[in-house]
Amino acid sequence: MIQFNECEKNLFRGYDGANGEKISIYYNEKVYMLKFSSLNPNTNEETTSSIHEHIACVIAKELGLNSQNTILGKYNDKVVVACEDFEVDGFKLLNFTSVKNSLIDSKRLGRGLELDSILYTIENQEYVDKKELKTFFWDMFILDSLTANGDRHNGNWGILTNEKERICKIAPIYDCGSSFHTHFNEKEMENIMYRNPNTLNNLVMGNPRSAIQVKNKGINYYNFLTQTDNADCLSSLKKITARIDLEKINKMIMKIPYISDTHKKFISTILKERKGKILEKALELNENIEKSKKNS
Repeated sequence: MIQFNECEKNLFRGYDGANGEKISIYYNEKVYMLKFSSLNPNTNEETTSSIHEHIACVIAKELGLNSQNTILGKYNDKVVVACEDFEVDGFKLLNFTSVKNSLIDSKRLGRGLELDSILYTIENQEYVDKKELKTFFWDMFILDSLTANGDRHNGNWGILTNEKERICKIAPIYDCGSSFHTHFNEKEMENIMYRNPNTLNNLVMGNPRSAIQVKNKGINYYNFLTQTDNADCLSSLKKITARIDLEKINKMIMKIPYISDTHKKFISTILKERKGKILEKALELNENIEKSKKNS
């Protein structure tokens, strides 16, 4: 068990964001952001967002995606996740809000979450290769579909820029702490898994919606993926779904400290249900997949 309170604080860095306190520390000669779990607004109790952040990032790596490096540990009596700071070697994070604001188009504000506006920005930004950024965005979207992350917005993904070297690259996937329904307690998890099958089904099919919107409404992952004709999205759907090895992922989840077997079972259940009822069902039902094969 790592006691991060024994590490030296880095007083020269601070972090924004609404979910949970954050401090900077040095650990093993690297800079890390320590994230504390957010509070449930309904009960004022701590959620398990720090643990879920770590699990989602490890799953992303398992799927071959570039995600931040994370370590679980404690700060005094609190479970925290240490996220390796990727603003190093002269690179600074330019979040997607700032990328959107760099386009001289008053109709497309930086914080706007409409999918069309996001894709327009990806297509017209000049920081990185637009094809690579499109692939990254849709891969991340499928990851969020799998992990039940409804909080992917323009402020928590982006590009790393190095002004001195005049180079840019896509930032790793980060800020995944809203994955896997962090607000449920163990009794609620048991009720969802064992008491009422309809509750689990309704949860998987309807919640959470994505923060990304179509016609001012948050995207329902199932509805969108079973109907979209976006070829880049469908390509990521096929690629990521084929990489999901639930047996391997479940073994990883069982080794996670600080949470109960019930909690681990709940996360594994959510993954299994969302893979089968959203991702695989989309591959089965979306007629545009066959059309894209014929046109390729």
